[in-house]
Amino acid sequence: MENPVIQQLRQELQVECLAREKAEQTLDVKTSELNTIRTNWTTTARELDQLRVSTAPKSLILTDDHLRDKLALLRYQTRNLAILYFDGDLTQAAKANPTSLLDPYLKPTTPGTNTYEILLNSSNAAQKVVRAYIWRVLVGEVFGQFLWAGDIGQHMAVIGSLLRPSGDPPDPVAERKFALWSNDTTQILLDALGLRIEAEGHDVRYATPRVKTLVSLILETISPFLREKEGQLQTTLLEIVDAAIKLDKEMCQQITRLTWVFGDMEAGTVVLAPGLKRRGRSDGKEFETEKVVLIKEISLEPGLKMGKVG
Repeated sequence: MENPVIQQLRQELQVECLAREKAEQTLDVKTSELNTIRTNWTTTARELDQLRVSTAPKSLILTDDHLRDKLALLRYQTRNLAILYFDGDLTQAAKANPTSLLDPYLKPTTPGTNTYEILLNSSNAAQKVVRAYIWRVLVGEVFGQFLWAGDIGQHMAVIGSLLRPSGDPPDPVAERKFALWSNDTTQILLDALGLRIEAEGHDVRYATPRVKTLVSLILETISPFLREKEGQLQTTLLEIVDAAIKLDKEMCQQITRLTWVFGDMEAGTVVLAPGLKRRGRSDGKEFETEKVVLIKEISLEPGLKMGKVG
């Protein structure tokens, strides 16, 4: 006959096993219910997010073709200015003026410490460096800087730079959230500043003191290399910057990430104008894929490899 103590322990173990099985069954049911709730919540959140995008103030949809046309015109205007005022021979060797734009924008146009200056003294290559320099200034000081929003634009640019997701490649979810926030904030600015609808036929000019200061700095840096000192150089450059500001206003209204691409500096080349890539679509989808909108424009300068230019 089995020991009563062992028999009691066996019975208690059976009761415990039954209780455990019942608890596991209950847990399975609750887990299934939780998964169903989570799935429903995710679906609802996604639908609400899409509803938010669809019912938000309508953003200006900037197609890739429209972007390419606008950028092609900017490239054309920049090329014309550079050729008209900086092409040909200099009467004597010159050096760039040491403004705040020299190190971040003029020097990086070419490899080496003073290659840019050698090319700017060249009869054939100077206008190419000027084009590259102006484009670097536009990308660094105009695009993404909210100049169209006036004084408040400076604060927007700082906040945007702090919140923009980092990483290579960036996290698609974080990118999408930032793009939606940026678009929403831009829409609020457009309404608050009365910039959403401009009178038909009224050509708005963004010739603010800040813009005029930027144009003066651009010219001051490279003025020693001017070949043609007559004409409307400052006015022409102001028109280029103004056109870039207007394009930036359109670009800021996109629920996408637009990235300028200069690429690595290759020996013997000058990047005359950057390329442009896009992540995401106007409906807030497809941030996982990146598309080339426009390839960069480069110029081969064999003399750079040889240490001489014409």
